[in-house]
Amino acid sequence: MTGAVDGNSDRLYPPTVALAQDAAVAEGVHPAKHVCCVFSSDAQLTALSAEFLRLGLAAGNRLLYVADRPDEGALLADLADLGDVGGLAERGALLVQPVRDAYTKNEVVDPAAQVEAYRRLTEAAVADGFTGLCVAADATALVTGRNARRAFMAYELAVDQFMATAPMQAMCAYDVRVLKRAVLDLVCVHRHQRVPAGVRPGFTMWPGHDGVGVSGEVDVSNAERFRDALDAAVDALSTTAASEMRRRLRIDAADLAFIDAEGTSALVAFSEQAAPDGRIEVADPPRSLRAIVETLGWRERLAFVHREATA
Repeated sequence: MTGAVDGNSDRLYPPTVALAQDAAVAEGVHPAKHVCCVFSSDAQLTALSAEFLRLGLAAGNRLLYVADRPDEGALLADLADLGDVGGLAERGALLVQPVRDAYTKNEVVDPAAQVEAYRRLTEAAVADGFTGLCVAADATALVTGRNARRAFMAYELAVDQFMATAPMQAMCAYDVRVLKRAVLDLVCVHRHQRVPAGVRPGFTMWPGHDGVGVSGEVDVSNAERFRDALDAAVDALSTTAASEMRRRLRIDAADLAFIDAEGTSALVAFSEQAAPDGRIEVADPPRSLRAIVETLGWRERLAFVHREATA
């Protein structure tokens, strides 16, 4: 992580994705479907959560707030800025849960089971007359170990795929005081990020219709994290929510500015694990990837195509 979190930890840093779009709210859709927020104080977490949930409320969503708090009273107190939280809770517009109750009870999250749990909550919200489900969740307590983070990366990719077509939106919050550099493992699997300037993973990965997209740069400084993200994508592709992605697997690399040999090796390993025939399409690869693949003879694993040709 180059740099540090803003020393004034209670001040909200500028968003990298706009959260206020009146047209989207008017249509009942939250303007930020899936955003990652990194916080460094409890006050910052509650302010970010209230801001996100307020937009969900305006869009007619049922709200769900999840955090590492001992009871419902403490969770509701976090959201005092929303106004009459008691009234919202009484009419079913606001649900609150301690983090250990909201996620699968295993020490390591089961991505498919957790996506299914949110599917049921979203369907229940719509059945009760809401336009969808808006979630603000601090999942820090679930990702303190490496294996737990790896599983949660897969869950983040799988739930992103689910939210692409479902009326659910979520803010995933992580405490940099606890996770330190490891917070980048979670940031990198969110296309939309609201994080301090010093918290940048170098690359971002997100699920597409039939594969994953990658933006940024991959080099020796983040190649291990890139490999972990690709491994997580393999797991995400096997979930019920993302099963259609396995038919014809491709990487959208149009926004990938650079990748070195370490990162390219990870892509080849990904093709062997994830694709039925051990071969994936790479749409609009950068020159660096083309050169490495040609030099090392990996054309049988990575087929280069233009994005318009993959439509």
